[in-house]
Amino acid sequence: MKKKVLQRIAVMMTALAAVCLLFAPVDSKAEKTGKASMTWKVVEQDDETGNTLIDEPKIASNYTGLIETENGIFWAVNGTISKSKTDIVKDTIGVTPDAGWLYIINGAFASTQDTVAKNANGWWKIRDGLVDFNYNGLAANANGWWYIQNGKVNFDYNGAAQNENGIWYVKGGSVDFNFNGAAYGYYFTGGKAQ
Repeated sequence: MKKKVLQRIAVMMTALAAVCLLFAPVDSKAEKTGKASMTWKVVEQDDETGNTLIDEPKIASNYTGLIETENGIFWAVNGTISKSKTDIVKDTIGVTPDAGWLYIINGAFASTQDTVAKNANGWWKIRDGLVDFNYNGLAANANGWWYIQNGKVNFDYNGAAQNENGIWYVKGGSVDFNFNGAAYGYYFTGGKAQ
């Protein structure tokens, strides 16, 4: 009985807090500076299943873009974190010293990623979650190995390219592991120079 009374009080307090949020003034800092920040508000309450309930983070309801919190960097759409956002986006909040590009996976900055990923402008070499415009050479992702020039996959490149594992046959910007034969002054087996 005591537990149910406490649960009802908790529900009423949550409802009261929600009503207060509706009438709270909105901070227009994001509109003035183009930057947004937020604080995670965690409300711990054990329900009947023993789960911890978490209040979702709140930011200005009309803001879409990068946000930085004490828990990381995220992509928000209309004031909420978009867990469906996977893209390479321009740094608009000063994460990088030169306003570079960040790799977002499932709404969060993927700071440990080392791969090749795409956005609307092409396919890019990602190192530590950032586009590496200085990268030149071969780099891999789940789809294969790619020839990169100035951080971007060069799909027009046909030739030989070298990395720490050898010299490789590249066709259309991709290592062709099925190529066997002579080309570019080398003899290739399985795409690798012998």
